[in-house]
Amino acid sequence: PRPARRPVELRVRPRSTCRLDPHDCLRGSADRRSGEQWSRYAPRRATRRTGVVYVSTYFPEGALIAGALAAEAADGNSTTCFMGLANQDPAFITASGLATAQTCVFSGVPTPQQFPSASDYLAAYTTAFATSPGTWGTFTYDSANVLFAAMEKAGSTDYEAVLDQLKNTSAFPGATGPITIDPMTGSRVDVPVKVLKVGTRGLFEVVP
Repeated sequence: PRPARRPVELRVRPRSTCRLDPHDCLRGSADRRSGEQWSRYAPRRATRRTGVVYVSTYFPEGALIAGALAAEAADGNSTTCFMGLANQDPAFITASGLATAQTCVFSGVPTPQQFPSASDYLAAYTTAFATSPGTWGTFTYDSANVLFAAMEKAGSTDYEAVLDQLKNTSAFPGATGPITIDPMTGSRVDVPVKVLKVGTRGLFEVVP
């Protein structure tokens, strides 16, 4: 027999909660049969009076789901579209259309132009390649610089020696802001992930 399942409580608005059984309401790539469209799941989720649908896909599928949710909203089944950061891509806006993209909120990161601390990186990149860097370029740049700094401090490229220095990274001046590594987890402390919306010019903007 299947084990008992406890419903998950999701707080989607200040004065309302939505109790969902995750087995009934969460869908992923393993649930989709070969050739089956992602967008077919969106209307089913919207008609359950769900306050928000979180979509963790890349932009081709995310744009399809956003379109399906927008169509449901036009029929009176209004559900907030919350896109995971893999959908933070100009191609999402192109695929879904500006009006549909503006109905969604996104978890993502500021662009290089939106990081005050990335001005030198932005200028150097633009000069070298005659184009603006992509959204994740600042993080790649910082990751490389943190690694190179750890190698210099270790005086070696030995794995253990470099790893010890990486774990002790503190307030490193990065293009994405100061970088500190938690030595217990090896992860960055206070990652600059933000909530974004698509503005009238078709660009991702950080929600204040």
